[in-house]
Amino acid sequence: VAHFLEHLLFLGSEKYPKIGAFDRLLAENGGYSNAYTAEDHTNYFFAVETTQFVKSAKMFGQMFSSPLLSMNSTKSEAHAIDSEHNKNHQEDGWRIEQVKQMLGKPGHPYRHFGTGNKETLLSDVDASHAAVEQLFHGHYCVKNMKVTMLSNLPLDEIADLAKESFAEVPLECSDSNDKSIRLGERMGKLVKGNEYLPPYNETILGSLVHLRTLSDLRELSMLWQIPPQQNLWKAKSAEYVGQMISNEGPGSLLAHLRGEKSYVSSLRAGLGEDYQMFSTFEVEISLTPAGAAKIPYIVEAVQSYINLMQNGDGVSDWRWEEMKQNTKVSFDYKEKESPEDYTSSVASSMRVYPLRKVLSADTSFLEYDSEAISNLLASFKPEKMLVFYCARHPNLKLDFKEKYYGVEYSVSPLPESFMSFTSAGSTFGKILSLPEANEYVVNDTSIHEQGDNIVKREDETAQPMLISNDYLKKSENTRSLVWWVPDTRFSMPHTTVIATLYKPKSFSDPVVLMSAQMFAALASDSLRIETDAATSAGYQYSISATNNGLQLQVSGFAEHLPKFLSMVLTKLEEPEKLLRRERFDTVKTLSLLSMKNSLLSEPYKLISPLLNEALETPHINTHESLIALNSLDFDKTVAFKNQLNDVFLELFIFGNANLEDARMIEKAVHESLPVNTKSKELLEAVPVASEKKVTNLKQSITFRGPPTDVDNPNSCVLNYWQYGKEGSQKDRLYLSALAAIAHGPVYNTLRTQEQLGYIVGSGAKKNLKVLGLTILVESQVKSAKEVEARINHFVANVFNPLIENLKEERFQQVIGTLRSQLKQPPQTPSDVMSTAFSEISAREYKFNRKKEQLKLLDEMNLAGLKTFYQKLINSPMVSLQLDPKLNGQEKDLLIDEQDEMHLYSCNEEKGLSMALKKWRFEQEDFGLIPVKSLPECTLCS
Repeated sequence: VAHFLEHLLFLGSEKYPKIGAFDRLLAENGGYSNAYTAEDHTNYFFAVETTQFVKSAKMFGQMFSSPLLSMNSTKSEAHAIDSEHNKNHQEDGWRIEQVKQMLGKPGHPYRHFGTGNKETLLSDVDASHAAVEQLFHGHYCVKNMKVTMLSNLPLDEIADLAKESFAEVPLECSDSNDKSIRLGERMGKLVKGNEYLPPYNETILGSLVHLRTLSDLRELSMLWQIPPQQNLWKAKSAEYVGQMISNEGPGSLLAHLRGEKSYVSSLRAGLGEDYQMFSTFEVEISLTPAGAAKIPYIVEAVQSYINLMQNGDGVSDWRWEEMKQNTKVSFDYKEKESPEDYTSSVASSMRVYPLRKVLSADTSFLEYDSEAISNLLASFKPEKMLVFYCARHPNLKLDFKEKYYGVEYSVSPLPESFMSFTSAGSTFGKILSLPEANEYVVNDTSIHEQGDNIVKREDETAQPMLISNDYLKKSENTRSLVWWVPDTRFSMPHTTVIATLYKPKSFSDPVVLMSAQMFAALASDSLRIETDAATSAGYQYSISATNNGLQLQVSGFAEHLPKFLSMVLTKLEEPEKLLRRERFDTVKTLSLLSMKNSLLSEPYKLISPLLNEALETPHINTHESLIALNSLDFDKTVAFKNQLNDVFLELFIFGNANLEDARMIEKAVHESLPVNTKSKELLEAVPVASEKKVTNLKQSITFRGPPTDVDNPNSCVLNYWQYGKEGSQKDRLYLSALAAIAHGPVYNTLRTQEQLGYIVGSGAKKNLKVLGLTILVESQVKSAKEVEARINHFVANVFNPLIENLKEERFQQVIGTLRSQLKQPPQTPSDVMSTAFSEISAREYKFNRKKEQLKLLDEMNLAGLKTFYQKLINSPMVSLQLDPKLNGQEKDLLIDEQDEMHLYSCNEEKGLSMALKKWRFEQEDFGLIPVKSLPECTLCS
């Protein structure tokens, strides 16, 4: 009911009764709204361009004082809830969580079905409507409300706006809510102070739950119910224990179970549920196929590590102080979050923490409490735990079927091997050990002094500078570029280094690309133990294969970055020593499972990659990747290093680094990653940004096939209208304006009014410089063909008239929002870095792009927008459609030229991929994007 009410509050209020008016206001002013319902609260939030903040806040406030909650909306929105449930129905995370809840005590508020569906909401509409009204009047009052507002308005104006916006929300809740027995009500009645009300009966503790998943997973979870931890927020005892168990360094559980035994791929420990009446502590482990046969051994290892913490020096003030310092510097130098995410999280924290501590309490370690840590460890008894093993279990008969998701599971007593674990002094005594002091803990956060060789822009950011260019030196066999972008706006103590080894054309071969990905995955896997201390102190690294080459990224506080970078580079110097043969089969198997499971994703997640497959060449799809990966062995993966004998290196340095620092980093990278450039093509010119070419559509075409998951009941349609190659940046701005105008009507018509499904969206799409507009709908109630008809009806009868009759005032409002967005300076160092890096990677070098676009906005007009739209909407369209009803019902690759639209239909998803590839190779393309001239290298030696 709480989730149902969340949906209904967005469907008009007495003062603003028009459904969709709030969403339209936000969408046309660069914003959006959303909400979520958790176990004990509902959180609503929105973001909007500053000039519309006052109006939006007042509309928002009316949702909580006078929502319409009409019977018609109750009936229609119940279908939206059902669509949301159907979207979640095939996702194992939701399914596993539901079983955990339904195993709770009868009558306990934890034991419930939180989403809702047709059966729970529409079987008695009058009762559902009455329950919603009861919940609203019984809970939605100032007493239960926390509000966070973030704006550049003066504080006194924000305070006045808050009072005005929520003035009509009642101070006290109605007493007529006794029949509403949802979680919030029960917690209010049952919890006094911090009374402990555990969710599970003692009779089910000490049980093993086998649960059948849809994806090919092997997830092991060890769960203990514990007293509520919210009142221990200063001590962070659960966080301390969780970090100790999860550490990946030498002697850790992961070092043994993953590094030595290859039984697990990941392990996370910490709080699961955390409420006023109880908490849970969970150790969640992803198993390898080999580990699935060693569950008793793994459980024993975890229990032995807990024992080691209890009986050794696992409860130590110096380790707690290390964690305190790590979280302190992380918080002190945390980047800004998006306004909507930040206000949402702060409002939620206000329920738990004192107001003066609400911004930092969630992460701050404030008071060391050894007794609290020891008590927590003492509660982790084998006979008190619930063990969940979630997998496909193809040969296992399971006794029960959960009501709402149809999950099969069984419950049995824990085997004796799980209960009688050995002490840390025997089996695991010489294997497991506690972490040593961390040499990477950050104490120096000083900002390196910059010289006078920096060019600052109007927004106080530094102009990206090319400081080394081998194309000027014309050396015999080395080609590299080095870019330097100091952080002059935010003065944060972090530095990021990105080294990319380019060899573009080779990576269009699936085998080469998969070799690179396996090479990167094995290297990352081999470094995890040695990098654990650094990563726990806030340093990060990644090794990845892109479509153009191999990329290494290292980042963190400047204090220890040279040491961390040197360690990673030194290991990469000799891949034969770094990559471990005994880990290859495990890493490969996990990669294969991940790819296969990705094919079982919801249709709306599958359909966008299919569109890219239709539009881009070369494009390597998941099926081709699986074949290529299956063909690899360890020796072929190590042999990938030979591909790096002829590469172009591009080095990007950003952050707390002056020119001297940048030169030292450049030297270290060149010494460890010696660049050999041999091919004439790379020696003569900087490689293009991408070897991909985009299909130049000449006629509309529809591709229709079933989703990969034959049990998924949802159809999905993605329509793409191709405008063509942008003539100027003005075309891109017109597309952004159209996307902003389309968002509200698309959602309101296809989602709210027609109730086609929960996933409905639209947006601008840019493939290289080719522009297009998309509309996506996922539906369980309509076939793909019917959804396509509704989208076409919307375009013809809603969107075409809307653009045709668009008024100058509304057009200027949208342009004004774009102008405000372009004028807004970067909000975080990551904004500055990603903007500079994307311009460099795209070989565009338009470092003042926003300034140029602001000038173009002044040249745009309503007639130009309408002309742009007419060209777009009358251009060829690709419609991609996934429909479960097609399984075996239509002939493979049927071609239908009815209405001059080609239709490719097939009865298996892999066939659809093949059809896309076959069709794409027959089409014309827009050609490669040429490389722009490099900026002047004023700092080159």
